[in-house]
Amino acid sequence: MSDRLGFMNFSMFEKLVDEFNGGVRKVCLSGRGEPTLHPNIVEMIQLLKSKGVSTFMNTNALKLSDPRLVEEIVKTGLDSIYISLDGVNQDTYGTIRVGGEVKSVLSSLEHLTTAKRALGVDKPYVQVNFLYSKINQQDLPAIVRLSEKFDIDRIRVNGISIPGGIFRNNPQLFREMVDRFVPENAPKRYEGYSLVRPHKRCGEFKRATIVYDGRMLVCQRDAAKDMIIGNVFDQGLWPVWKNRVKISKKAIKGKSFKECDGCPQSLAYHGETVYEKRK
Repeated sequence: MSDRLGFMNFSMFEKLVDEFNGGVRKVCLSGRGEPTLHPNIVEMIQLLKSKGVSTFMNTNALKLSDPRLVEEIVKTGLDSIYISLDGVNQDTYGTIRVGGEVKSVLSSLEHLTTAKRALGVDKPYVQVNFLYSKINQQDLPAIVRLSEKFDIDRIRVNGISIPGGIFRNNPQLFREMVDRFVPENAPKRYEGYSLVRPHKRCGEFKRATIVYDGRMLVCQRDAAKDMIIGNVFDQGLWPVWKNRVKISKKAIKGKSFKECDGCPQSLAYHGETVYEKRK
């Protein structure tokens, strides 16, 4: 199923945040899109922080090559920012992040470092996420060395996920994907070409995923948006959330939905912190 693309209307966002009433403690301004593309991203963060809501975002950081935008975001008091950086040279980075320029991401780290120091603040907490694969494994030492140059709080390496569910009808393609992307020395996530599935519970029942037009999803990883609970713009946040709660926690935690089979989080999730700033 294809889905429309769009930005959440800021006035509707304001209405949504007004409904929090102390019942929402943390908000992530990202999902299947890039938060820094939103024309009101600074105002959104300011509004959330004015309500005492812990706020963070995941970003490719390409737009943060603009130092003025970076300074505005730092001034909002954003709590944390998670930056995806999957290579330190353009050949590697461009293969993974097609159309992106690694120099823009490196510039964003420089601008964040400069703005935080100039303003004398510790926030946002900056984490660099590196997706480890055959394509970029040689860049890992250089990624770690970035901590010597920029104000980075943590560098996290995550193993690549190739969910077998989406290749159910084409096992040969799945094998080819594993051979192409999964390093031989990666943490064990596959036995031969079969997925390792641990007894790990899903935590999605604790979270509400709301997309730009107000639809609330059962799960943030429902890319096709097949599991819609309701629309918070039409019905209100808490009435839709109550409907959400009616869905059995056991079903969500036990990964009983058809979408769970193709979810990367259904795999053994191997990640490692390779750098963390000393307090």
